[in-house]
Amino acid sequence: MTLSEITAGAKEWLDTLALEKNVSEQISKGKACLYCGKEIEQPATGRPKKFCSETCRRRWWRVHQTI
Repeated sequence: MTLSEITAGAKEWLDTLALEKNVSEQISKGKACLYCGKEIEQPATGRPKKFCSETCRRRWWRVHQTI
């Protein structure tokens, strides 16, 4: 393995890590779906949305059942 291959691999890993952090940040700010991370447009009034769709809401609750 050459140095340039190692450097390219490290850059790819850092880019992936930065993207994951960005999605986590967006979720914590309420700008991304809790399940899939897709961007959500929040309504001007009322309760803020947590999920982009009913499907994501159901899947999230299925995974997070407390029984």
